[in-house]
Amino acid sequence: LFETGQPMHAFDYDKIKGNEVIIRRAAEGEKILSIDNMTRKLEKDMLIIADSERPIAVAGVMGGFNTEVSAGTKNILLESAYFNPVSVRRTSYKLALSSESSYRFERSVDPGMILRASDRAAVLIGEICGGKIVELLDKGEKPGKDRNIELRIERLNNVLNLKLTESYVKKVLLGLSLKPVSKKKGVIKLSIPSFRQDIKYEIDIIEEVARMYGYDRIGTTIPKIIPNPQRKPFLWQLKTKTRDILTSLGLNEIMTYGLTSQANLHKAFGLEMPEAIAVKNYLNVDQELMRPSILPGVLSVLSRNISRGIKDLKIFEIGNVYGKNYHYESAHLCIALTGLFSDDWQREKSPLTLFDLRGILDTLFSELGISHDKIEIGTGKRPQIFYDKKYIGYFTALDKKVLDAFDLTESVFCAEIDLNILKHHANLEKKFRDIPKYPSIKRDISLIAPKEVTFKSIISLVSQKSADLVENVELLDRYSGRQIPQGHQGLAFRIEYRGRTRTLTSKEVDKIHFAIRDSLVEKLKVTLR
Repeated sequence: LFETGQPMHAFDYDKIKGNEVIIRRAAEGEKILSIDNMTRKLEKDMLIIADSERPIAVAGVMGGFNTEVSAGTKNILLESAYFNPVSVRRTSYKLALSSESSYRFERSVDPGMILRASDRAAVLIGEICGGKIVELLDKGEKPGKDRNIELRIERLNNVLNLKLTESYVKKVLLGLSLKPVSKKKGVIKLSIPSFRQDIKYEIDIIEEVARMYGYDRIGTTIPKIIPNPQRKPFLWQLKTKTRDILTSLGLNEIMTYGLTSQANLHKAFGLEMPEAIAVKNYLNVDQELMRPSILPGVLSVLSRNISRGIKDLKIFEIGNVYGKNYHYESAHLCIALTGLFSDDWQREKSPLTLFDLRGILDTLFSELGISHDKIEIGTGKRPQIFYDKKYIGYFTALDKKVLDAFDLTESVFCAEIDLNILKHHANLEKKFRDIPKYPSIKRDISLIAPKEVTFKSIISLVSQKSADLVENVELLDRYSGRQIPQGHQGLAFRIEYRGRTRTLTSKEVDKIHFAIRDSLVEKLKVTLR
């Protein structure tokens, strides 16, 4: 082994049952007592050496105790072989067993050394211990012929930024036992000896030339950067922009595993638990499913931090979720808030609310160029968010069952948004307008409207009536009380008018304003106050 690098194993020939040596795969549940006096259970994909009755060695790893050479051994069977490195590595790992033999076989030995090493070992045993060499048995595939690889001199010089001559390269390669077998202009075909298992491609030969030439003699060069005008995928841009926006709002980004457990999903969603894809070879029960939602992982992070005394948290995660029904993979954003709002000179310390989460979502949508006019919020315990009638996510205050399941003592407000759907509606290109040259005129409207009338519908109607001159519509007040009829609400809002090319007169604004007011009365069935 130490002289040739070829692992070998000696069997006590008289202990081999049936005088047979068989190379085969282990049977399911088969066991072997190895020479370290430990019994190991074999798996059916493991390569073993066996006699007619039992395994006598784990191929390439370790021999068996029952055929071990001892002081009473008279006849020896000397085994020298080449085993597949991947097979040996896999077997060694599964058995948690490493040896001098497996260490070398895992890294591949020289196939051409098998017979030479066997002959050398037999000669040494005969010289030192005496005895007689009886027979040589050679079975299995013969070691392949030396491989041939072509080396392009121009390619070598381009990679190394050198100007080496063909004669110099030949001289270096001959010194490494890489013999030219043929050549054509600018190309040398080399024969790779069996002991150089590390040389498989042309670039490996170039590396050998560089090593012999001397890395210190190769001059440094500035990498050539090829301009790439292509933009990043829009989803990547959307994720990056979302991170920038949320971190600027004081949220911290977290990262959790893409795997979750049935228990965590049940704790987060209860009976409304989404279906998930099961993992066949999961490492532990906490990673048995591919997550259909980021929420369980985010809540686990909240729970872990709160248990360590960190109670005021505003966090978010962007990651992939996986659906079972349609076998889809989608990028989601999950936001979670709990504890107190940060204390600063503008605002006293106060508990975070669902309105804080809604404000974060409004800011996010606005910065992503998503029109608020097309956003609709559903009702219920977990209000859904729709854009242009398409579901994009939800936001909610978690109920007490979920809080108790994750050992959360304070209210938690969370939202989950599907970025794969949102990307079709986002607009990250910013448009700038000149500072207005002409003054604006503001007019207020106060009215009583049915509770079904939304501020969104009012804005839509105002824009339809005079979009060119209306610059902004602002809700000033919403009131319901004794002075307001049941089923109605009092609304007060301000409309700002501005001309693009000239200063508007009061008469012009009044005309437009009265037209808008009359349209509201007619179409939305409101009453002016």
